[in-house]
Amino acid sequence: MQFARRKLAEQETGGGMTVREALIEYMVDYKAEGKKAESTTQYTIDAHILPTFGDTRISDLESPAIRKWHRDLVTAPLRKRGGTMVEIDLDDPEVLRKRRASANRILTVLKAGLNFVFGNDYLHKEQNDLAWRRISAFKEVNPDPDDIRWLSVKELRRLANACPSDLRTLVEGASHTGARYGELRRLQVRDFANRAITIRYRVGKT
Repeated sequence: MQFARRKLAEQETGGGMTVREALIEYMVDYKAEGKKAESTTQYTIDAHILPTFGDTRISDLESPAIRKWHRDLVTAPLRKRGGTMVEIDLDDPEVLRKRRASANRILTVLKAGLNFVFGNDYLHKEQNDLAWRRISAFKEVNPDPDDIRWLSVKELRRLANACPSDLRTLVEGASHTGARYGELRRLQVRDFANRAITIRYRVGKT
């Protein structure tokens, strides 16, 4: 009913859905589907997408504006949670690679939200998806597997021993399981199966 009323209002007024409204609908569905990384996705929307496109009607979106926004994400100061901005060293190839990878993830969220409303008939029939479909992600942003070096058991022990006691517990947990920080932080006693000597991760990134 909510969507039907909105579509009727659009037909009567000649208006159109904004990017903000589209992402609200997308997140409602995102939560209903029980998808993971909800808080991270919402933060990405609030911090990186809405300030630029929030009040823009989807019918007014243009590829050059989206492409410029995507590229500007690479050179913009790094935004820390809480709003603190930190300048970045773009002369460092690894920093540049990570920034491009981050820009791609943000672009993916924008496209996902727009594709959701486009694919579910929230928009006028004459609306198409060319404005955002034409935008390509940066290439070669994933780290080279040959550059990844795994710590030996001896090195892991030295690392753990150099940590304060509370951090040492976290490091040892990560070393034994390969779990991410968020997965370790959410673990409870009931997640450990004593007989099988296994751990169950109820919520994870993958």
